[in-house]
Amino acid sequence: MVKVILQILTFNRLQYTRESLESLLGNPYPFHLIIHDNGSTEKGMIDYLRSMKKKEKRIVDLILSSENLGLTIPTNNFWRSYKEGYPYLGKIDNDTVIPEDAVERMVDIMDHCPDVGICHGFHWLDESYSRKRLIDVNGRILLRTKWGGGCFYLMRSAIVHRCGYIPTRYGKMGGWTEYQMKVRRRGHKIVYAYPLIKVKHLGNILSGRNEETGDYFDYYSRIKKIRRMKN
Repeated sequence: MVKVILQILTFNRLQYTRESLESLLGNPYPFHLIIHDNGSTEKGMIDYLRSMKKKEKRIVDLILSSENLGLTIPTNNFWRSYKEGYPYLGKIDNDTVIPEDAVERMVDIMDHCPDVGICHGFHWLDESYSRKRLIDVNGRILLRTKWGGGCFYLMRSAIVHRCGYIPTRYGKMGGWTEYQMKVRRRGHKIVYAYPLIKVKHLGNILSGRNEETGDYFDYYSRIKKIRRMKN
């Protein structure tokens, strides 16, 4: 039985997407993958995604949207479609590179720590955190957090049954932080594994790599505009 299904959201950034998919598919732990493309216009992007779907059996569906639906709608649709068939749902951004043991380590935490609702990959450069936030649950060391950034995470599908979906009132790119706050209020822990599962969020300037020019820059400018409107 495959326990995990992940979704990767793509919008242009072909080089980032290659790096992200290569790292994800380098994880030997069995999982299924959905690719949702948000209306990419970059030359070669759609051809690449179709070629990957054709040769990689773990990619069970490729959704090609005619417009950029953002984060909220594709995520909610993904949860709605697969919450019954898999105990764990996850997401990876197409500018995120993960280590080859990331999926296995996250599943191990979810299997053995029943009160953990969401487990995140750690993409911050600054690792200064309080040791008081470290806890031991069934021999697994976890770093508690109020919420995670969302570039790579695994969550229980039971969370969707209990907490519902990400509210659309926060806009098409918002609501994930607020949703995690709701998950915490319902008694579920949100954590990072420890030692940290370090991931690289290539499109985030905080990751130490910033190549946002052209289409990439326009994409992030739109996200920032949406967030300013929300605030």
